[in-house]
Amino acid sequence: MNFKESIKNFIESASANSLKNWIEELLQINDQHSEKIERLEAQIRKLQGLPSKPKFKTKDKTSDLDDDDDSGNGKSGGEKPNKRKDAAGKNRRKKKELEVDLKEKIKVSPSELDATFQYKGTRKVVVQDILFQRNNIEFELEKYYSKEHGKTVEADLPPGYDGGYFGPHLIAYIKCNYYEGDVTIKKLFKILTSIGIKISIRQINRIINDRPDELVYEAEEARLAAIQKVNFQQIDDAGANIFGHTSAYTTVTCNPYFTALYTTFSKNRRNAVMALSRAKEPLYKMNLQAILVAFTSLKSLKIQHIMEKYKGNKIYSDDELTIFFEQVDFKKLKFKVLENIKTAMLVGAFYDGDLGVTGKALVSDDAPQFNNLYDDHGLCWYHELRHYKELDPVFEEHRNELNLFFTEVKQMYQMLKKWVQTRDNSLQDYIFTWFNKFFREPTSYRLLNSRKKKTLEKMDKLLAPLWTRIKLPLTNNESERDIRGKSIKKKISLFDRSRAGILARDFYIGFKETCRKNGVSFYQILLDRAQGLGKIPQLAEIING
Repeated sequence: MNFKESIKNFIESASANSLKNWIEELLQINDQHSEKIERLEAQIRKLQGLPSKPKFKTKDKTSDLDDDDDSGNGKSGGEKPNKRKDAAGKNRRKKKELEVDLKEKIKVSPSELDATFQYKGTRKVVVQDILFQRNNIEFELEKYYSKEHGKTVEADLPPGYDGGYFGPHLIAYIKCNYYEGDVTIKKLFKILTSIGIKISIRQINRIINDRPDELVYEAEEARLAAIQKVNFQQIDDAGANIFGHTSAYTTVTCNPYFTALYTTFSKNRRNAVMALSRAKEPLYKMNLQAILVAFTSLKSLKIQHIMEKYKGNKIYSDDELTIFFEQVDFKKLKFKVLENIKTAMLVGAFYDGDLGVTGKALVSDDAPQFNNLYDDHGLCWYHELRHYKELDPVFEEHRNELNLFFTEVKQMYQMLKKWVQTRDNSLQDYIFTWFNKFFREPTSYRLLNSRKKKTLEKMDKLLAPLWTRIKLPLTNNESERDIRGKSIKKKISLFDRSRAGILARDFYIGFKETCRKNGVSFYQILLDRAQGLGKIPQLAEIING
């Protein structure tokens, strides 16, 4: 029997539901092939120097997970919120909260008054304005000379003005516009020269790449304080552009109180560990966690037995590990296997806290490089439900099944969210039972069943908030928002050219996000630190306060 006859017999004997599922699966395969062809065509167009085709995003079916079933704004009867009225009320409240920097009393002209007018008080009008002008300062420094001592004594420049030809206000303005306003260096050059500032593009570049040690130290202290406060981190990564390199990646680590970025030339578990720990030098340990990670990657009992033979609590540096691998058991192994063992030992040291303060839990998407780093590891619900968004059924009964799925998942998500906020123990078993039953229950839509089975395998991570005392978020949106600044900068400035540029961009984008999360003005803190005023408390103090 040939292939055509087999297909014909299958069609004749199959039920209507089987045929529908078969058609859905064929259409999905066709869509996957079409997407692959589009990607290849886009690469060809790029190589030929042709413009790329525009991409149009479809509606995200997971975007309404946080919507309430009624109206979402607490109004009865499903009344839709009036955005215009709400915005007007919000603006009125903001005007009442405006800080006043200068007060000026304006009197009525006497020519407009006569004896019939009576004084009725005043009316206050607050107007927002800004001063933007050149402010060149000429400091005249006193000098004294002692013939007896053989030396000259000269007055010191004020703090913030002793670093060169540019004052603290100008430096803070340049950094704030470049990193927070996403203004390009050439645009900054035009703006500054238009008001009479004598500065070159190279000097602007030096300013934006400068990272004072005091700021770097403050950002690290803030990171440690933030991790200790909530005891968890979130992580995500995205592509980066570095001149002369075909591939680079930026990893963001964060929580509600800090953000830090870490750019490298590869995307793997080693980089995830270094981003989460921010250790200056990697350390290695052959402990139980290292053996577990190595076995998960290599699936080899032989490697497991070798590692168990050398199991212990000794911590190795890079040089010590090289000597350690000179032993007979490791000399026979291939380079790739040794690299896997090395990464596993790095995870082992990380797991035991030898690389510094890292928290006790992690929230991420389901990328494999983030696995086996923490005991408490939560997965992002939004990322998981995006797999279901990719399903595009053609038959109405399958569309109904998918819509019912999203409706019930939304209710489950809302209940899990309520558990995180209230810690109501009566909900814990109920949510677990509901999840277990719902994702095991088959539907008439075979592709949906296959996807539900994969979700069920991740149940321990999707329901991680139920089993830990740490208040974990249900989504990884925090890290996605934090890395967006780097992605936008990549679109505007294309790529980094130097190591100094990479470090500066990672540092300042993370620092400005940390400031934002803690209610501190990025511009004001740059100015305060440059002048040595200390009016703004250290970020770690604000986080702990």
